[in-house]
Amino acid sequence: MKMLSKLVLATVGALALMSAPVQAASFNWLSFTQPDETPMLVASSLNNAVEGEVWSSSGQFTTPWDTQGVREYTRVQGGGSATYTGFGVVSAINLLWGSADEYNSIEFWFNGGLVDTLFGAEALVGYGFNAGVGAGTIEIMSDAAFDQLIIKSSSNAFEYANLQVSAVPLPAALPLYGAGIAVLGFMGWRRRQKAAA
Repeated sequence: MKMLSKLVLATVGALALMSAPVQAASFNWLSFTQPDETPMLVASSLNNAVEGEVWSSSGQFTTPWDTQGVREYTRVQGGGSATYTGFGVVSAINLLWGSADEYNSIEFWFNGGLVDTLFGAEALVGYGFNAGVGAGTIEIMSDAAFDQLIIKSSSNAFEYANLQVSAVPLPAALPLYGAGIAVLGFMGWRRRQKAAA
């Protein structure tokens, strides 16, 4: 019986290690071309941020769109934030990030506690994406499931569009792999029980 409980604990530990992320908030730049405008989440609260902004000829703020004055986006000013809630428990977001800057950040919250953060500096590394220039569609997988999203900027500004959330399921093979290990362990235990009898 002692051997079986050790095997079960080892299996659970192996599965936990396999399912743990290698890094917090993994991300993938999907495209640097302009996508079509898609329905975007509506912020539950805005603090020094503007939703539904359209580029103006003043040129004071950039836009994630190459085309000017026709598509809406959200702009979070320095020291501001846009908070999103009410979408359930999810683990990934997609957005068109315009002129990504080091001082932009995205926080992931669950039940009122911060579970993960992605900083603009991390998203810029290794992609030849110069700070403050251009736009790209990025997919971000959080380190943990979240039910609240806060987009912040410590300086002017964080511009984005096409914000959407989604659930990322466990890899399909993971439960099957765990079940296989459990069956092999049980078979070995039964064999040892028969040999001892």
